[in-house]
Amino acid sequence: MASKRSEFGRDTGLQARMGLTIFLLGLLYAVLVAVLIFASASAVVIVAIAVGLFFFQVVASDKLALATQLAQVIQVQADAATKTGLPNRVAQMTQQAKTVMDEVTSIVAGINADKPSDASASSDLLKPYQQSLASVLGTLHSVLTEVATLLPKTTASTAKSTGDAIRQLDRVGHSLAHQAGLVWPTISSSAGTTGTRAGTILDPSKHVNIVA
Repeated sequence: MASKRSEFGRDTGLQARMGLTIFLLGLLYAVLVAVLIFASASAVVIVAIAVGLFFFQVVASDKLALATQLAQVIQVQADAATKTGLPNRVAQMTQQAKTVMDEVTSIVAGINADKPSDASASSDLLKPYQQSLASVLGTLHSVLTEVATLLPKTTASTAKSTGDAIRQLDRVGHSLAHQAGLVWPTISSSAGTTGTRAGTILDPSKHVNIVA
């Protein structure tokens, strides 16, 4: 039966360097013990020094290697990583929601451009599109609500700028929902939504969820 081939080839150079290092370390210990014996040190002192050096090498070998290369260890805390990446993610989600909201605003404005002078006819013009608008606005509401719950975990500057953007988008969403005869639950920039479950756009005439 053929033996399984190793994924990595044999590095004879590395093996030679490792063998040389072990030999030199052993030689160093031998020379040190010989010097201590020549200095008439007691056996207890010799054993204590040898054991102490051995444990020092085991514990501090990585630090010694880094020090010889003038390297520094960079420790990244989980909280620091969150503080670094989360603001960018929150800003990106908010910008994407704003882009979609702008598109919906343009579409609604285009539909309303043909409405008569009677302002009450706006919801009638949008009625054929009420289901689609409810779905889109419900998704936007869910995204903005999720972003709002993340604000306390971001930096102060990001929380302020994103909170202002959410409040502005909240007003736009409320206006669009009102024009379509829907209900847009108010979003709190610090604690999610108030009154109605997130992502639920209601038909006030039936008082049931159009989109869950």
